[in-house]
Amino acid sequence: LLLAIVRPVGALTQLSALRRSQLALSTLVALLVVSSIKLHSRTSCPSSLQEFGGMASYVSHWAWGTRDGGDGNCFPAGHASAGFAFLGGFFAFRHRLPATAARWLAGAMLTGLLLGVAQQLRGAHYMSHTFWTAWFCWVTAASLDLGFSQLERRTSQRLPRDQVPAPGL
Repeated sequence: LLLAIVRPVGALTQLSALRRSQLALSTLVALLVVSSIKLHSRTSCPSSLQEFGGMASYVSHWAWGTRDGGDGNCFPAGHASAGFAFLGGFFAFRHRLPATAARWLAGAMLTGLLLGVAQQLRGAHYMSHTFWTAWFCWVTAASLDLGFSQLERRTSQRLPRDQVPAPGL
């Protein structure tokens, strides 16, 4: 990700260094958000439930602080975040290359969903864990996009029109 800021390839060359930085930062922050929530979650995985041979009782993942008798740390879906974390690319591209943004969005969503479903098939997550992971990553990327858009506006207002940096510089 950091290399893509300095040495962009493909469609990344069409983005300014600021937008490439946005993509890298939003990906990393989304992963940190999901990991932090997961670290403090007391929700156990479905495979840990008594119904499936485990020791945990079902407790909603929104019942913060309530132990279910299992290991916990199962909510949200960590594997799915490996795909959904890249939703930030949609926001970075949408300002300049909407078609690329749409493809990026489809790729990130498909990857996150496939990784989430793979974990569900082995009893590691509920579908809701995957959907909430997508939401956490989306909100993280959208929030950072607001900040980067303001920064971009401020930067371009300070420079004379003929000195506004071209994309990729």
